[in-house]
Order: sequence, then C-alpha cells, then structure tokens
Amino acid sequence: MDLGVFIPIGNNGWLISTTSPQYKPSYDLNLDVVQKAERFGFDFALSMIKLHGFGGPSEYWDYNLESFTLMAGLAAATSRIQLFATCAVLTLPPPLAARMAVTIDSIS
Repeated sequence: MDLGVFIPIGNNGWLISTTSPQYKPSYDLNLDVVQKAERFGFDFALSMIKLHGFGGPSEYWDYNLESFTLMAGLAAATSRIQLFATCAVLTLPPPLAARMAVTIDSIS
C-alpha cells in the first residue's frame, strides 16, 4: 500500500472556519510539507486543483497555487517521493498537460 499526503495549495487547509489558524499557501510551506513527507517515508504528494474559492468571511480556498508549476519546483527539491499534479480537464488541452508532465519528469 502506498501512503501519501495532500499538500496545502489552498489557504486555510481543509477547514472552513474563521477560528482555525489562517494562512496563505506558498512554495516554501509546500516545500516544507513535501520534504517532511519524503523524510518520513511517504510515497507520494498530491495537489488539488482549485480555480475559485468559496468566498465569505473565512475566504475558504480563495487563494491557491497552481498545481503543475508548484510540482515543477518541488520536483527539483525532492529525490524519491512521487508528485502528482492535477488540472481542470476542460481548461487545459491534453497534449499541453502531457508536455507539462514530461517536463516536470525531466526536472526530477
């Protein structure tokens, strides 16, 4: 069985709340999470795609990083962990998504 981690590419993680710790996603935050996951023996890291947040007082997922470009940066900074980027299928032509994935693979 493979074990992995969802990385925090959206603000405030998975909690729709104004009382939980508030943060905005960053490359440094995600790098720290993925490097720790790799060090602890996790097999993969997965990022979601989120094009629009929910708004409201919590600003839930109103701030997000882009999955493919984030994974390219993480690929250069990791050695063993598998990285899975995601994309909104109808917004990105499949040949372009494939080229992006091959490019990231060459970085790692």
